[in-house]
Formats: sequence, structure tokens, C-alpha cells
Amino acid sequence: MTSNMSKQTDENLESLSLI
Repeated sequence: MTSNMSKQTDENLESLSLI
């Protein structure tokens, strides 16, 4: 579960970086 949350956060950070 924690790993999944970390993965989601990573994806969110990547999306923000793209902006």
C-alpha cells in the first residue's frame, strides 16, 4: 500500500514538473 502511494506521489510530481 505504501509503495502504491509513493508511486502515485512520484507520478504527481512528474506531472507538476511538466507544467
